[in-house]
Amino acid sequence: MTATRFSRLFMLAAAILSAILVVVALVIVFSAKERMLTVAQPLGGDFINLYAAAQMLVQGHLDGIYLPDVVMAFERTIIDAYLGLRLWAYPPHAFFFIWPFGLMPFEWAFASWSVLSVSVLTLAARRYGFSWSESLLLTFSPAAIVCLLLGQTGLLVTAFVLSAYSARSARDGLAIAGTAILTVKPQAGFIIPVLWLLRRQYRLVVLTSIAILALIGASIAVFGIDAWRSYLLDTVSVITTLEKQGSGPFMLMMPSLFMAARLVGIDGGLAFVIHLVFAVPVALWLLLRLSKCTSQSRQNLLALVGVTLITPYLHIYDLPLLSAAVLIALREPSLPGAKGGVRQLLLVLAWFLPLMLMPLNAAHVPLAPLLLMALFIVV
Repeated sequence: MTATRFSRLFMLAAAILSAILVVVALVIVFSAKERMLTVAQPLGGDFINLYAAAQMLVQGHLDGIYLPDVVMAFERTIIDAYLGLRLWAYPPHAFFFIWPFGLMPFEWAFASWSVLSVSVLTLAARRYGFSWSESLLLTFSPAAIVCLLLGQTGLLVTAFVLSAYSARSARDGLAIAGTAILTVKPQAGFIIPVLWLLRRQYRLVVLTSIAILALIGASIAVFGIDAWRSYLLDTVSVITTLEKQGSGPFMLMMPSLFMAARLVGIDGGLAFVIHLVFAVPVALWLLLRLSKCTSQSRQNLLALVGVTLITPYLHIYDLPLLSAAVLIALREPSLPGAKGGVRQLLLVLAWFLPLMLMPLNAAHVPLAPLLLMALFIVV
């Protein structure tokens, strides 16, 4: 099958699937009773964490935001049901962007968050250079729908990454602002300064560094150094322990080699070492390929797929990054020596990965790292 025909068929099939998923998502959302979907799963999924943190901030309870027991008790005042282990996992400068949601009723806040996420990603995709059909396909891809149902940040993260990858000048305000905000989730944006340095966009690196320092400094001035101390000493340690030793549904939501090792029974500490031994050569190979690549589009493609491989704590709701990579790959010719059929199959599997990941992990067949590695090789 020619690349052009495959792209057209892919876009058509993906659009039909997205339409079906949107209907299913709406049915799920409107079936919620008393703000709950299932046991321990509230309407909006993890959005309850953002909403609780925003309300605590507005009500002057800043000192408890990074204490999981305090946060969970506060969340019970919002939704009086068992919600499982919950916490606010982002650093204090994220407060600048979430506090308005604490001024709204829960349902309105969740709706506003969803509309904001969809709108920002669509506009960022258009800014990147995707057509309207490609942009909407990304915004309502399986990864994006999963992210919306879970009330997570993946759509905004992908939007900021695309804005950074498509920086238009040495003073591109959107690229600088988006990258500075990405410091609340650095595992998605760590490759951005590398790309800018390779492209000799040194001023972007300098200006973004200043913006990051200013943002962190402003958070210390407004929220105090104790908020940072509590985040680093309390929350980060809890998250690290949970990822390495904890169990629960979150283990099914991670496509990394780290979690694949945990799922087959390897100790968390050793699993992290295994991932590190794998990720370092991949990172070096990524740098080599980026440095030899003359096409910015292919650089972006390599970076997006590379990030999904290298990051140990990637989750299912971060996979809009991979969906963006698939759309970029559809525009790129196959590499010499890479069989078109194999490449096309891998693109299809990557697009469907958000729907396959949890069933595969639940069956203790964590194939996601192999798929991501294969895709990285052929793109």
